Amino acid sequence: MAPTITYIPFCLAVMFCGTLIRHSYVSKKNYWYAILAVAGTFSIPLMVLFLYFLGKPVTEDPLRFALPHLIALAIFFVVLLVPFRPWRSLVALGTISYSVYLFHPIVMRGLNWTIQQSWAQSFSAYSVEVYMLATTLVSIALGTLVYKLIEKPAINMGRHLSRNTENKEMAIA
Repeated sequence: MAPTITYIPFCLAVMFCGTLIRHSYVSKKNYWYAILAVAGTFSIPLMVLFLYFLGKPVTEDPLRFALPHLIALAIFFVVLLVPFRPWRSLVALGTISYSVYLFHPIVMRGLNWTIQQSWAQSFSAYSVEVYMLATTLVSIALGTLVYKLIEKPAINMGRHLSRNTENKEMAIA
């Protein structure tokens, strides 16, 4: 199996391809750059699949490399091109996602510590799905709490301070 570092140039190409697509989508121009980026970048997994079907695989698991990238590209374009009004619950999760990202390791370690304690041995027999669900729900609850008590007030304070700075700069000018 190829070391993960082998795929870094391709992953960077995918990242820059997404940047060009976003630029074209937002600016409503330079579509050719985005088209060339998609064609150039995603011709690689297509070529990997093509060579695999010809009986000349270039990676240990060509389907595992190519299909996720092509499926992700298809989903990306469906979301980009099909009018979609996001559900409130998805918007709410997006709002607290950074807090969830920052604090989910604490929840995971806390759960792991808890099930190792003698007083919580009965909890250690559950399946991994139960632990994942518990971690997810507690992470969302903690993320919501952190967002409301810390992140949102800090954002509001930053906006207030930046408005005051802008007003002072305008008064000076």
